[in-house]
Amino acid sequence: MQRTSTMRTLFGTVRIQHGYSRQALKNKEGTMPTQPESNPAFPEGEGGEQMLTRMNSGAHEQLAQWGLSFIDLRYKMFGLDVGCGGGANIERLLNGMPRGTVDGIDHSNLAVRMSCEHNAQAIDLGRCRVQYAEVEHLPFAKESFDIVTGFETIYFWRDALSGLKEIHRVLKPAGELLICNETNGENPEIIEFAKTIPGMQVYNATGFKSMFKNAGFSKIDIHENPETGALAVIGTK
Repeated sequence: MQRTSTMRTLFGTVRIQHGYSRQALKNKEGTMPTQPESNPAFPEGEGGEQMLTRMNSGAHEQLAQWGLSFIDLRYKMFGLDVGCGGGANIERLLNGMPRGTVDGIDHSNLAVRMSCEHNAQAIDLGRCRVQYAEVEHLPFAKESFDIVTGFETIYFWRDALSGLKEIHRVLKPAGELLICNETNGENPEIIEFAKTIPGMQVYNATGFKSMFKNAGFSKIDIHENPETGALAVIGTK
């Protein structure tokens, strides 16, 4: 028996179907089906485009601005946004790095297209590149970037520790990684919501500190927004 409810998140109003295990959600090929309106892990189709458009502004914009307030971008030259979505955070990095360049990656072809469209001028000027890639297998040489960001994305990494290790590899010495999430991983409603999204995992401050340390980061700073419960985790190589 199915039961459907909705929950308001930074992803928009998400439809939740209850009564299925993650195993039951797998299709005949053994992979999770994409659900454009309800699965922010793999946005596609008209529903995915609407979701990515929403995430370029509103509460998601406020979250990104709050997270970036802990980073001095003025002297950064090479940036990477992991899980670039609709492309607004690439634009924010470009604006904060007036002399720099920014790469973006996403494992959604729709997100890659929308990020390219959103940052078309910067791409034409040679300041931006966007491509399809998985965070666990970054297509960059070691020590390529001095800042890497991930906004509302680590929830959906197949292997969070492997992704963090890959980011550590491509960071220059003293380079910084900013992971910014709307949740501190302690809210029971968000934890229950995550169980309804195939592959979604939320992390609390303790979990982040352990993973960042195991990934090789020498300094770890964690900021929590007391009003919203958002987390900004900064690791320095």
